[in-house]
Amino acid sequence: MQGSVVVRHEDMGQVMALVRSLFVTELPRTEVATISAEADMLKRRRLSSSGNISLKTYSWSNRAPVNPGDYSYVDVENKTLTKSPGTINGHQFIIERCRNSNIFLFDWTDSVTVLDCTGCAIFVGPCKGSIFLRHCVDCTILVLSQQFRTRDCRRIAAYICCATQPIIENTVGAKFACLQVNYPELEDQMKSAGLSAFNNNWSHVHDFTPNSEGLGTSHNYLLVGDNLATAKVGLNEPETIGELDLAANFDPTGSFIPHTVGLSQTKVFGEVTQLFMGNQFTTSYASVMSQL
Repeated sequence: MQGSVVVRHEDMGQVMALVRSLFVTELPRTEVATISAEADMLKRRRLSSSGNISLKTYSWSNRAPVNPGDYSYVDVENKTLTKSPGTINGHQFIIERCRNSNIFLFDWTDSVTVLDCTGCAIFVGPCKGSIFLRHCVDCTILVLSQQFRTRDCRRIAAYICCATQPIIENTVGAKFACLQVNYPELEDQMKSAGLSAFNNNWSHVHDFTPNSEGLGTSHNYLLVGDNLATAKVGLNEPETIGELDLAANFDPTGSFIPHTVGLSQTKVFGEVTQLFMGNQFTTSYASVMSQL
């Protein structure tokens, strides 16, 4: 027949494959799956708008936006700042480059980092994770936490309630004591952070860089004796702190945290009966360290 093409039987398979390639374009499987998912979502939205079905929601879908500035104090100088109960609610918190200031966090946190602070007094409510101090000098810190760590710090005073062994590294002139504190929200905050007032290892300090001189005891830190452990904590500007409104009490006689003597240490402070925060602390503590 004129104009006809004779195809041999053995070539028929190739001809059919050519015809299919001309008229059918097969999408990759990933594209097909994506188109199918998008079509399903559009269908669900149409049904949702008609009231026939409701879209599934997730816990993170309804979270309010977080402002990092609400969970940090940076470049604070000569001020007294507080965070009241309910203002942090288990978030991480950062304290950085603060000078001669009093900082009080009367709420529970996930973790707290204190960087490059000098002459500051810092109170941190129950912390579910770690308190980490680095490059801090002449600071007093009062904390309740799961972990307590320092690195590259000098002359810090740590009043702590710590569930695990406190750790210091490249830190000199440090001293540790049992924290004594109470305020109405503290017990509930301890539960939120998973802490117990009866599990306090404040004196079980581990020094990664000991300067023992072969005596078997680190000279980089001291454990505070009974007289100083029951010291009254003073404030530079108590009328501005607002802690009296919270009924916060650092008096050992009303402390929610039981006082424990802790492990023995070769040399223990006993002659100082009062510790001051801020600038007052810096002067007072420097005079004590000069007697060592």
